[in-house]
Parts: sequence; structure tokens; C-alpha cells
Amino acid sequence: MTCRRAHQLLAAYRRDDWSPSDRAALGKHLSTCASCRRVEAAYRGVGESVRQLPSITPPPGFREAVFAAIRADEQRQGRTAASVTEADTSPELPVISSRQRPISLTTIRKQRAAWINPRVGLVAAAAVVVLGLLSVQILQHSGLGTLAASLGSAHTGSNQPRTSTLTVASYMPDTHVRTISRALATANWLVYSAADSSGATTIYAENRQTKQIVSLAHGSANAPVMLRAVTNDWAFWTAGSVSDWTFYAGYLGVGDTGTTALLKSGTAAESLARVNGVWANGRQALLAVTTHAGVSKVLQYALPATNTNAQPATVAQTAVQGHALTAPSADSSSIYWAEQWSDVRGLHSLVWTRTATGQTHQFSPDDTAFAPHIANGLMIWVEGQHGTLEARSLSNSQQKWVVAQSVDSESVRVAGEMVLWRADGALHAWNARTHTASAVEAEIQTAAWVEACESSIVWAGPGGSINVYDVH
Repeated sequence: MTCRRAHQLLAAYRRDDWSPSDRAALGKHLSTCASCRRVEAAYRGVGESVRQLPSITPPPGFREAVFAAIRADEQRQGRTAASVTEADTSPELPVISSRQRPISLTTIRKQRAAWINPRVGLVAAAAVVVLGLLSVQILQHSGLGTLAASLGSAHTGSNQPRTSTLTVASYMPDTHVRTISRALATANWLVYSAADSSGATTIYAENRQTKQIVSLAHGSANAPVMLRAVTNDWAFWTAGSVSDWTFYAGYLGVGDTGTTALLKSGTAAESLARVNGVWANGRQALLAVTTHAGVSKVLQYALPATNTNAQPATVAQTAVQGHALTAPSADSSSIYWAEQWSDVRGLHSLVWTRTATGQTHQFSPDDTAFAPHIANGLMIWVEGQHGTLEARSLSNSQQKWVVAQSVDSESVRVAGEMVLWRADGALHAWNARTHTASAVEAEIQTAAWVEACESSIVWAGPGGSINVYDVH
């Protein structure tokens, strides 16, 4: 690819329109051409600046007040002024087809300059403002409609009045606990990993109805246990050191007698070296792992009521050196994951999906989609490691939203329809069903730590307690 062709592609910067061959050729060219990398960075900077422009929302009642003023002036000015204003401000103004010849603004001004008095001129100015408000309706039928709607929802959502009353449950951890490393909750269970005064770690499970606490696993300061995921029936964790670990599933309600070892690391090339991500719901558990040889996989475990002895199915695999599969998740019909790698241009993240029929295809439009999560029928991701939090409907790919700016991709969490993230040092919460800010945001602002799992949000409460909010 020549520099001229690269500049042509970058100038349009519509990566959705690039063919796979263009994308591959451009990536290869950018890896060797410093001049074109600078051009790409410049175009990215322009796009980021546009995305960060603030949206403006008129105050309540503004539209009605302007129309009321127009109607009053119409009555005073008589039928002539009324005909002038209605022709340009009526919401039912027809769309001009390509076969109609529009009258130029210059001609209109010449025709009206002789008989529009100052008062009618003020009315016409107000009409321009009203047309700006009505443009949202027009944009819905244009290619900019999605962008306008998304920016509007992001702005109004951040200032949404918090009128709902939250029901927050508070729990005190086991008496041996000194520090909590992670806590997750479902409707039935609160599960947390914690260290005692000696540094030894333990995973505890508390039945949220009976308040009974049982220990699931014990570790040490040198070989801790790390909580990975929780469902209404199962808890998943790793135990051991960085180089020698075992991945476990524990059936909740029966203590450590219900624990099963699912995977174990090894030293051979084909053996597992690390766990890149874990996700689980009531039906399945997904693990993203990498071997010592650099082969990365997404494994799927079915979750029957009491048995996890079945061998996992391989959902996806890549043997490309330096590429790791991570961030697995699923909805009712498909499985999603991210493929990450780094090169001279930085870190890349491409989101893939596999349908129930076994077909695999690329989901994200480019390789800058980080931290993918599923929330209420939406795919949530961050455009760049520290960038725009975006949402896209899984049922209609044309529906997209801009949720927030300057989001730390590592901070994104999802609990049911609730999305949590950190931006500019502050925690935020967004409801993916109503597309508005959530009242839980005020509760978690000062928390030392916050986690989300399945349909519950968990955070550090006062006096060492653990707070749980169930998302409905």
C-alpha cells in the first residue's frame, strides 16, 4: 500500500467501510511508516475532540414557551405575519424531493425584506431556535440520528434526578476476616475472599436468607485463593501461586465437600500458564486461558445442578503468538470474547462472537474495542483503553449509544442491566434499560471497593461491613 492510498483511507476514517484486505494492508503499512502513523494519530485526535464536545439540552418548557410567543405575535400581526411564520416553522413541513427545485435563501430574503417588520423579524429568529429543537426529529431519519440520540442520553443521564429509594442489604464478614480482597453476590449468596491477621486467605459463602457463613477454601500468604465468579449455585476460584495454580468450582450450600478441581497449570508447552478471564451464569461457565506455548482458548463448562466433571468444550482458539483471548461473556444465544495483542502502535482489542449454530465472526468494527460486557441486550465496550464507553444493541446493530467519556476500561463492571465504571477518578452507574444514570451511583461514590456480578452490586460499607444492592 502506498502512502497516498493510506491517506485516502485515513481521511475518510470510516473503518466500517474498509474491506478486510484494506484493513490488513493499512495495518501493515502503518507498522512500517512513521509518517502515516502521525497522520493516523492526527485524525484520531480530531475524532476524539468531536466526541468530547458537550451536548446542550434546552431547559424544560423552552419549546412550549417559544411557540406560545410565536402564537401571540401571530395574533397581533394578523394573517400575513402568520402565513410567513407558519411556512417555515410548522413541524409538518414536507420534505423536498429531488425532483422539486428549492427556492434559494437569497431569493426568500429579497422577497421578504420589503414587508417584514422588526417584530416579525424577532418571531422568525425565535422560529430558528425552534427548528433547532425540531432537528432532533429530522435527525432520526438521517445518518446522524443515532449520534444525536446517544449524546443526548449521555448528557441527560448524568443529571438524572435520583428519586428512587434503594434497598441496600448490609452484612458483617466472618470474625476472622481482616481485609476483604473481593466480594460477589447473587440473590441467594454473598461470597468473598479475605485474609486474616496472618495473611492467610479464605473464601467464605454466606447464605443471604439464613445468614449462615461457611468456608469454601483456605489458602496461605504465598499461595492465596482468588475469587473469580459466582452464580446462584456455584462459586469459582483459583488457588496457588502464579506458576502453580488450580481452578476450582464449589457447589454452594454444601461447604468444601462440594469442591471440584476443573483445571490445573503445568510446566509442559501445551500445559496451561495463566487464566485470562472467567464468566459464569446459571447455565455455563466460560474460561479464557493461555498455554506456555502461547495458544489461547475460550473454554465452556456446562453447569448442571450438581456435576462439573464433564470436560469443557473449546469455543475459540488462536495460536498466533502474542495474541490472547480474554473477557468471555454470553447472552441467551451467543458467546463473546476479546482478542488482545500489542505491536508498535500499542495495545489492540478485537471482539468476536460465536452463535448457537457454531458460526464465529468479528463483532467489533475495529481493534479498539476494550472490556466487552453484556448488559440488558446491549454490548458494552470502551473505545480505547481510556476512551468512550459505548453501547450497541445485540438485536439491532444500527442502534448505538455513547454512554460516557474518559472511561478507564479496566474499571467497567456489569450487574444485570446496571453498568459501572470509573471516569476522571469518580465512580458512575448507568441503567442499560432506561438509559439514565442510576441512584446507586450516590451510594458507591466513596466506597473503598465496588464489584458487580450477575444481578447484584457489592461494595465496602461502614465499619467493615459489606453492602449489597440487588438490581431489579
